[in-house]
Amino acid sequence: MKYPYKAALSVFIGFMTPLSEVLSFDGAATASPETILLAPGYGELNFEAPKVGSYSLPTLGNAKNATAINTDGEAVEYHDLFKGKYTLLNFMYTRCNDVNGCPLSHLVYSKIEDLATRDPLIAENLQLISMSFDPKFDTPQQLKLLENGTEHDDHAQHGDHANHAMNEGESYAINWKYLTTLSDEQLAPILENYGQSVIPQAGEDGEETGNFSHILRVFLIDPEMRIRNIYSVDFLHPDILINDVKTLLQEFDAK
Repeated sequence: MKYPYKAALSVFIGFMTPLSEVLSFDGAATASPETILLAPGYGELNFEAPKVGSYSLPTLGNAKNATAINTDGEAVEYHDLFKGKYTLLNFMYTRCNDVNGCPLSHLVYSKIEDLATRDPLIAENLQLISMSFDPKFDTPQQLKLLENGTEHDDHAQHGDHANHAMNEGESYAINWKYLTTLSDEQLAPILENYGQSVIPQAGEDGEETGNFSHILRVFLIDPEMRIRNIYSVDFLHPDILINDVKTLLQEFDAK
């Protein structure tokens, strides 16, 4: 791939936001960035993740359908995308300056993408979807730049055929899509259906800054459009997510 996961965070942050802004609690650029306690997803787990198949994941609800726009400017339906795959869906925006927000989910996705190159079970059954809630800035063209930065090299295509196994070294590729909407009006019911709170931040002059207050939520959705887990900052770690997906795959095989 063009950018290994260890560099993915800097790629995402550097895409739109100076590092000094990212490291500031209040989002303002500072000469001396404050120290931030990084979420567990940035490092190794300090506990052993539950073993695959040793637990169950109850259904938390049904994943609602929605119309979004892909990076080619085409309208797509959530349910069409969810069919036949386990899906990790996160809500994000590229100007996010909360290091434990969108950059965290991007890094965790990148680690999963890297792990999938050596795990055909994951590459063939899991897909990653990043849904922007900043349609004014995150246009299809803008997201295409980020999607190209996370696509694989010339041996595999990032898109509908991303799960093609390569001959050399038996490396595999996972499908990672970026989506947006045409307007805030189109976006609003999607956020409501998924309980994703997003509040525009205003500066001292009352004008919107381009930043949002939001809670990180990543949804694990099964091929039957059921939500099987919702991850917060404290539990968004690739080891946990991968084990959850493999547990669901065992559940499916047992039917």
